[in-house]
Amino acid sequence: DLGLAGGGDYIQTDAACNTGSSGGPLVNVQGEVIGISNMKAMAADGVSFAIPIDSARAVIAKLLADPSARAPPAVAGAKTMTLTPAMAANLSDVSDSFSAGQPAGVYVPYVEPGGPADRAGMRAGDTIVGVAGMQGPVSETALQQHADCCGGGPMRITVSRSDGTFAALSLPLPR
Repeated sequence: DLGLAGGGDYIQTDAACNTGSSGGPLVNVQGEVIGISNMKAMAADGVSFAIPIDSARAVIAKLLADPSARAPPAVAGAKTMTLTPAMAANLSDVSDSFSAGQPAGVYVPYVEPGGPADRAGMRAGDTIVGVAGMQGPVSETALQQHADCCGGGPMRITVSRSDGTFAALSLPLPR
């Protein structure tokens, strides 16, 4: 388990997903589109992930109902992945910016320079371990649900840094 499954948020596949090929359809043996190719695993050759077609349909329906609507990520300007103990062990073997002592939360492998997450103080290698007003484990799904219900205001989070320290950040949420 690479930690990206997040309760059905992604389909793991061995279909190639290289720079420029994400966004293509993932099809089953009957030729039906079951997902949209999205990303490749950082530390595993031949493993990639697709957004399930039902999730894509939900976003499409929202956009068709309200053309001004957006479907932004919960953490704008950063790539995120839900951690599991297996993913944490894998990352601690391949990444100097990952703190092996943090086996759960939402890992941030990349922060867009100058983007909203960067301006809020987030760094590549941070792991989101807490969200103000949210109970239970922190996952990408939980962050998105929190952002969807509380959009417009800042999301106050706690991150664990690769040096073992913690930081409180206030991330802007899309309106």
